[in-house]
Amino acid sequence: MSDHTPTPSICTIHTTALRLSGVLNAVAFLENAGECKEGQSALIFLAEELGQELENALDRYSTEHGAECTRGI
Repeated sequence: MSDHTPTPSICTIHTTALRLSGVLNAVAFLENAGECKEGQSALIFLAEELGQELENALDRYSTEHGAECTRGI
């Protein structure tokens, strides 16, 4: 790749997906409890970052392994 970013391992991608899942579960818990709006906002920001990190990692992995994914599905 032109940016010389190393291709992530599938384990790294899996770990990022698990982290994102945990953050989303925490947001849902706080939302259902009606608690800590500031904490919810911080977790949502973190979830957005993890989502972007996951998307980028999957793009790099797919490109490296010759697979093309269709976005927006």
